[in-house]
Amino acid sequence: MPTIAIVGAGPILGLSAAKIFGSKGFKVALVSRTQENVDKLAADLAELGVEAAGFAGDVTDSASLAAAFTRVRERFGAVDVVSFAPVTKTPNVGVDIVGPEAMTVENTQAQLDVQLHGAIRTVREVLPEMVERGSGTMLFTTAYAAVEPLAFVANFGLAGSTVRYYARTLNSALAEKGVHVAHISVNAYINTEPGTEADTIAELYWDAYTKRDQAELIFQAA
Repeated sequence: MPTIAIVGAGPILGLSAAKIFGSKGFKVALVSRTQENVDKLAADLAELGVEAAGFAGDVTDSASLAAAFTRVRERFGAVDVVSFAPVTKTPNVGVDIVGPEAMTVENTQAQLDVQLHGAIRTVREVLPEMVERGSGTMLFTTAYAAVEPLAFVANFGLAGSTVRYYARTLNSALAEKGVHVAHISVNAYINTEPGTEADTIAELYWDAYTKRDQAELIFQAA
């Protein structure tokens, strides 16, 4: 059975991605900062017949994330798919989302460390094995502000745009090595109206994995 690692796993889009991959025969490794949270998600998935486990790991801490992936490999073996979609505004992250006039080096750096640097740390954990075996998929999620600048979330969108750039260049560099990379941008407030359900959006993740023909997919609310 293949394994997907969902980094930044949460109870909305992360859980939906876990459900769709789990229903297709994947084992699911849920990686997030708080063990209690990912254990709850794993229990929810177990009720659906999905083999899943939670692993505490902080994307802003290289040692913490490396330790989490070590435990993932010990439990499930090599990671076939990684989905990166970290939460960027919680009391633990402590990152304010601000407009351009309120941007500082500090609040911009904090967003970059969660999004871009977290993405880089995640890639370093899975890329060597993927390249060695000549297969693998990496999926990076951002809000639509990474594609179309939105002033009221300037530092957040700026960091997301760097993730988008990173994902696109990774795909170009790795395509001939059998590793597919896709950037998925969500232009919707999830679960707020018909057609914006997390389960619906998560179908893009399965499409990206199975079709492997697009470096960027954008979910647009109807």
